[in-house]
Amino acid sequence: MSLKYVGKDHYISLITKQLKNELNTSELRELNLWLSASSGNAEMISDFKNIWNSVGTYKSSTTFDVEKAYNDFLKRYGISPSSAPKLGSQVDSSRGTSALRLMLAAITAFAIIFGGFKLADKLKGSVSNETLAAMPISLSPGSTATLAPNSSLYYDKKNFEIRDLQGQLYLELNEGDPNKSLRLDLDDVTAKAQNATLNIQRFKKDKSIIADVADGSVTFKVDDERIVLEQGKRLMYTEGEDLKLIDSDANALSWKKGRLSFDNTPLLEVFDSLEKFYGVEITIVDDSKTDAHFTAINLQPTDLNQCLELLASSIDMNIKRVGLKKIEVSAISPK
Repeated sequence: MSLKYVGKDHYISLITKQLKNELNTSELRELNLWLSASSGNAEMISDFKNIWNSVGTYKSSTTFDVEKAYNDFLKRYGISPSSAPKLGSQVDSSRGTSALRLMLAAITAFAIIFGGFKLADKLKGSVSNETLAAMPISLSPGSTATLAPNSSLYYDKKNFEIRDLQGQLYLELNEGDPNKSLRLDLDDVTAKAQNATLNIQRFKKDKSIIADVADGSVTFKVDDERIVLEQGKRLMYTEGEDLKLIDSDANALSWKKGRLSFDNTPLLEVFDSLEKFYGVEITIVDDSKTDAHFTAINLQPTDLNQCLELLASSIDMNIKRVGLKKIEVSAISPK
């Protein structure tokens, strides 16, 4: 597929819409094709994002449309506006952050009360997520977890312990009690964490345990060896192999927010990330070559079908959904 020439201003416009989550499927496809065309394009989007983030402090003097944000939230979670309390139309953020914090706290409470899912009450013993979406869980007043699709665990609330994890789990721990730490029992690997954000992967097919720390530090014990894993680092344990300590992978820490990033990533690794992100099984059913690479920066698909459509628009392939959680791929031909 050849790309028609358009000015950089056009792509800056697309990048801006992506950062605001306003891209439609056609625009997202166009942007990712442009990013794949040259490494310079990828550098350009990186520079633009840095500029975008750097002006965040300037936005503190602007007006925040609370009503629009609140209504968008109600719509996203299927909450009836008639059953939810009304909010004021706007809040001037220059007055401080207290009003915004109150609004965010109220939104969270409304989601729990009116959305009909008191997750803290659900978490009694074994928990399994059989959906194609992440499942938020309340562990305690100060700590939350997000269980990935096709994942399960056992939570011992009395002892503040998680064990028997299968799949992927994102933890945000913020306990006020300095003597209270969450304990993770993953058989050969155990951990204690407090006031930290981390992601744990334990998939049967990989036969390994992978931990990434996004914030704070976590103390692991592997075969009687004590390891303190710091922010931005990854621990990889596979029975019978040397323990690996490397830099974290971006997708391991961004999936919880519904984002994926691929930078000239081998196709098989892309499939593996999608399997873990959506809790599905992707199988190549013919002898197609898999040496293709895929680039999609800060991808935030609305659903699995949109993600597969974007992938197929960048790399020629046949994709067939077989039931809810099985996908068959064939006739792969890099463009």
